[in-house]
Amino acid sequence: MSNNTNYEAPDPEDMFAETRMSFGDHIEELRWHLIQAIKGLVIGMVISIWPLGPYVLAIIVDPVEDQLFAFEKRKLKADLEKAKARNPGIPRPEVTDEIEFNRDEIRAKLGLPPLQNAEDPVLDKMVHGFEKTLEELEVRYLLEKDVRRRGNFINLKVYFPNTERLVAQIQEQTLEVSRPRLKTMHITEAFFVYFKISLMTGLVLSSPWVFYQIWAFIAAGLYPHERRLVNVYLPFSLFLFLSGVILCQFFVMPRAVAAMLWFNEWLGMDADLRLNEWLGFALMMPIVFGLSFQTPLVMMFAHKIGVLSVKMYRDHRRIAWFVMAIFAAVITPTVDPWTMLFLWFPMGALYELGILLCVYQGDSWTTTEWEQEEKSNELVEV
Repeated sequence: MSNNTNYEAPDPEDMFAETRMSFGDHIEELRWHLIQAIKGLVIGMVISIWPLGPYVLAIIVDPVEDQLFAFEKRKLKADLEKAKARNPGIPRPEVTDEIEFNRDEIRAKLGLPPLQNAEDPVLDKMVHGFEKTLEELEVRYLLEKDVRRRGNFINLKVYFPNTERLVAQIQEQTLEVSRPRLKTMHITEAFFVYFKISLMTGLVLSSPWVFYQIWAFIAAGLYPHERRLVNVYLPFSLFLFLSGVILCQFFVMPRAVAAMLWFNEWLGMDADLRLNEWLGFALMMPIVFGLSFQTPLVMMFAHKIGVLSVKMYRDHRRIAWFVMAIFAAVITPTVDPWTMLFLWFPMGALYELGILLCVYQGDSWTTTEWEQEEKSNELVEV
């Protein structure tokens, strides 16, 4: 019986003893994680097609359709003002009908004794009923009323509607029924837009699972301090990105659309927007804001590796704000100043936050620390 003299005990300082494998095993491990990520993406897409798809489409489309509706209302009001200036309104017609009720006669018919004072609950109730009826008539038929109390009498006057008011209310009601909507120019455009939205929504829903699978494969080859950095910076980066997207979608986007439609209103042009073109704009803007909100993370990374210091950030604050203003003006797809300001001011605030985070982060890696890490890496490799 012979002893195996080739056996080597595992090195207790080897950080990759449990994860070291052959090239073929690495490929197989990568293939398994990719398959799991694709499965999660498919499940996310199925959920996005139904029931989440219509809700996501409404979130994307509602800002522009609401602003289109407001644009059409302003345009209608301006057209009515122009028509009124060209054609002065006709005078109010004479009273169509006038009814007078005697309080004592009404009380006598109801079998009630006459009252000596001016207050009469029966009369007040009757007046209230007439006023309520006239309010309903005014809504239905746009009648104008005049109800007056005079001692024992009730005077009720009903007028024909004012022509200008009648036309304005009819047009507003028509606009409410037929709200302006985004249009499709091809028979398949709506289908492909909905599929694209479902794909992106599915990617967002499954992104935590997809990133987890990618991270599970990459983390096996990272040092402990590198894994700690990723565990700290990745959630912070995701939070900043989502903050930028939410700010853009629910606060900036409606105002950006309103600013762009203002040019149509100023030039006297109608707005006829397409669904596919709006989708590209609506998807690019939140991504631009989300990526721009990574400013503190970039500052912390540059400070950590020793490229920039806190003193440099503070000394060149004015230049940084000016550069961010140029960046906001160039990167935003609209030409109005409001969208640029909505991106510039948050980036400036995040720049100041980045300075505070760099101070909290502490000193950057020095040359000695880099040399110590390189030596420890060489020892691990040996």
